[in-house]
Amino acid sequence: EQKILVDTPDLDSNDLSNRDKLMHLLPVADIVLYVGSQEKYHDRLGWELFLQQRKRRAFAFVLNKWDRCLHQSTSGVRPDEDLLRDLQAEGFQTPFLFRTCAQWWVDRAANNGVLSTELPEGEQFADLVQWLEMGLTRLEIEAIKARGVSQLLQHMQQALNAASPPDLADVAERTRAAWIAPLTEEAVAASDVLLNTLEPYQREIEHHFALEEQRRFHGVMGWYLHLFTRAKYVGSTLRERIPFLPRSPTFSASTLGGGRAGESTSWNLSTFIKACSDVAGNRCLDARGKALANKLLVEADHQDFPLDVLTEPLEACSALDWRQRYADLLHDVLQQVEREWSKPSGLRRWTQAVVVWLGNWAPPVALLAALFVLLWRYFYDRADIHLPDVLVPFVILLAVLVMLHVLITLVLRLRWPAIRGEFRRRLEQRIFQELEAIYAPVLDEVAQTLRAERRLIEKIVAETAEIASWLHAQEQAASIAGLYGH
Repeated sequence: EQKILVDTPDLDSNDLSNRDKLMHLLPVADIVLYVGSQEKYHDRLGWELFLQQRKRRAFAFVLNKWDRCLHQSTSGVRPDEDLLRDLQAEGFQTPFLFRTCAQWWVDRAANNGVLSTELPEGEQFADLVQWLEMGLTRLEIEAIKARGVSQLLQHMQQALNAASPPDLADVAERTRAAWIAPLTEEAVAASDVLLNTLEPYQREIEHHFALEEQRRFHGVMGWYLHLFTRAKYVGSTLRERIPFLPRSPTFSASTLGGGRAGESTSWNLSTFIKACSDVAGNRCLDARGKALANKLLVEADHQDFPLDVLTEPLEACSALDWRQRYADLLHDVLQQVEREWSKPSGLRRWTQAVVVWLGNWAPPVALLAALFVLLWRYFYDRADIHLPDVLVPFVILLAVLVMLHVLITLVLRLRWPAIRGEFRRRLEQRIFQELEAIYAPVLDEVAQTLRAERRLIEKIVAETAEIASWLHAQEQAASIAGLYGH
């Protein structure tokens, strides 16, 4: 009951659709009856197909035209013995081989059971019928189906083990260490490009730092520094000096203090830095970002990190808006340097505090002292006071202002070369930190993703092995070993 026997088309047919039908039928077959004859039991196409399917399907073999096989062949080996020897070489220790003479049974049925010839010795057509009808019990059929599923699970285990990704934890650490050199090199190169973009506007930057420093001075010294700065940086306007900044009246980066009437005296630092970053990006930073991803891939390849899982996330990192990031870094570093220059720590802080205190109090004290001496001479000594004598206090005030200005210049060092060195050091450091923060986590993220995938595969393999063990117990319940090769 519920056994279906399908007579498939011959493999050696000229009609290729016959072979396609056979290939569609094989996946749903539990047992394949390999039927051959003295001339065709070792047909090349049939044998190659058997070799492809022998580990997936149960096989029983039929050698037809048995009456022709009884005669001694020229090689001295009967076809059934030759076939059994080849099957044992393929792992079939006790194969099911039925020797049949189908024509004898056809003729017997046509003559109402009367035949002049005897049934050839060793003929097993009746045994084949008995095995198909009664021999394949329900237990054996379930065992065969279990064996088929078990073989599929074995193939799946092999495929899962082959697809299981490696553990990249150690490789990721080595690659991270190898990336330090190219990231440092990129940080140095990017800072050079950005500083070269700022270089033509060092006068404006000096002016900005000078104005910020002047806020700490008041009174006579504040007025003196204000007038000196206006005279020194006359014509220092970002709008006129920088061709890529807009010239709208609403743009606040007009003059760096003491500008023309009707113009804002504040410096829009964010807009200025963003414009410089865009210029640097147009020059070479955009191309360098793509080249950096390639360098990191090369280094990763040297450390045996699989590139097929690393290329896409690295390209995504290089496609970020690096112009805006560099602009933010420039802005932060410039403000940081500005704060450190204006509010230093340690000995430098106390030195600047003394200089600022002298700058604020020494000029008025000197002026008052000179005026006091002048008035003393006039009222108490009754000395004659001439015009040059009246100018002496102001000359003394100017001399004190000049000396203090020299001292301020030496202590505060607001020149661009001094600012540039500190600015470059901090910019390189910040760019390296930004690059490392963007690119380095990619290694850990990929390693963690592959680790999670590996654990999932291991879980599936373990579950598959458990099911395969249960199926193996089902196979042992019936004697079907002869249908399969090892």
